[in-house]
Amino acid sequence: MADRTDVTFVLPGLVQSGGVRAVFEIANRLRDSGRDAAILIPERSILSPRRSLAGVAERVAPKALLPLVQRFAPRRPVSQSWFGSSVPLIVAGAPLWKDIPPSRAIVATSWRTAQEVLRSPEVTACGVYFVQHYETWSGPARRVDATWRAFNRVVVSSEWLRQMARDRFGKDGVGLAPYGVDLATFRPGTSPGTGTVGFMHDDREWKGGADMLRALEAVRARREIRAEAFGLGTRPLPEWVRLHGRLSGEALADFYRSLDLFVSASWVESGPMTLPEAMACGVATVSTDVGNVRLWAPHGECRIVPPRDPAALASAIEGLLADADERARLAEAGRAAIQSFTWERTARDFEDALVAFGLLEERI
Repeated sequence: MADRTDVTFVLPGLVQSGGVRAVFEIANRLRDSGRDAAILIPERSILSPRRSLAGVAERVAPKALLPLVQRFAPRRPVSQSWFGSSVPLIVAGAPLWKDIPPSRAIVATSWRTAQEVLRSPEVTACGVYFVQHYETWSGPARRVDATWRAFNRVVVSSEWLRQMARDRFGKDGVGLAPYGVDLATFRPGTSPGTGTVGFMHDDREWKGGADMLRALEAVRARREIRAEAFGLGTRPLPEWVRLHGRLSGEALADFYRSLDLFVSASWVESGPMTLPEAMACGVATVSTDVGNVRLWAPHGECRIVPPRDPAALASAIEGLLADADERARLAEAGRAAIQSFTWERTARDFEDALVAFGLLEERI
């Protein structure tokens, strides 16, 4: 067993997303603490191929034409410059599972890589499913559900996913490793006091972008505000929203610190990861009641509203913009509440689950 990697995470590709970021954060912390961790990435990304030109072409093209399709409709290349990592990256060919190194724990990180890990002859002995969302937005429900049922060892990133694992799929003993925040990067600043509201721009319907814009339109009809956004969305935003594009690290922290209020309007989430980052930056927050929001804000440190309710979202935003004292109180309470939710804690929770599964030895 001495020649085995402790933990190998299998990613479907590299993209600036919360799920990919979480894997890097956990793997980095495991390695920093003395565990031997690695990340395996496919040479040709398998991220969301149903919605990509390459994915559509590869599904409909005759097998003999696949090399031509792959030449002129390539998937995302293997490259990663938006997030630093000390963990070895293994670039795998097809079939992906054949390049997984001998490992004490082989961790699938999405339903697509779960399908690959399930093909490995090692899956019964050391396969683990790290579930970060119920991914029916990126694949057929029957295939997503099949991956949940196939794994005996499951770790999830939020309580609602653990409840789903238990109630829908009959899984007991599921590990829980909620997302953390990098407190060294996401530090508090000074509220600008300019009525600036920020959010993440994302095209996926369940991210609640349409609800966000309806809420902000309602607020703008009654008071002057400034709206700022960052993210990967490509749909046009109203001219009154300033879009910063892709941000990470210190640039993202600066974005949060430029706000009076950060808002998340998702319908369903594992996190959302943006919320603890904004809280750590000392920004008052409004969020829909999803994912780990109540875990991070158990005593009202975030103003929580129901999902899919633009009117409630608008009311919360307007109320906080009109009350600087309450905004300051909420910002300080949120900053204090999030201090214990570090990525080191997430990595320990993940490691504890692997120890409980009998894949890693408990530290002495």
